[in-house]
Amino acid sequence: MVNLMTSLVSHLNNDAAVFAEFGNRITVDKIPDKQKYPYARLFKVANPQQYHLQGYGGQTALIQVDIYGETQSSVDDGMELIYNSLSGYRGVMGEMSVGRCFVNNVAGLGWSPETRTYHRILEVDLGTSD
Repeated sequence: MVNLMTSLVSHLNNDAAVFAEFGNRITVDKIPDKQKYPYARLFKVANPQQYHLQGYGGQTALIQVDIYGETQSSVDDGMELIYNSLSGYRGVMGEMSVGRCFVNNVAGLGWSPETRTYHRILEVDLGTSD
């Protein structure tokens, strides 16, 4: 079975504009200690399986993308690059075939005094036949 999250990170790392902004600082679930800014974290919120009379028939996923940065402009630029890379995408993404990819900007927390960073959130609704 194809790993959805690994394929999504692979797709973002293969986008030249996203890679120029984030480098290899897009991770799944955990954020490494002392990570440089800006960085993004992908978190799978829901991943219901699809079935039909012949068995397994694909999957849908709801993924939250958290983007963090030291300045408001850097976090907004990073959010826009990820949004543009994923919104409306259809085709091969990493090792999976994506039939639809919808992205919602759910804003974020703005300035976080505890972490002293800016934070934005994207919600990705992904459908695949894999």
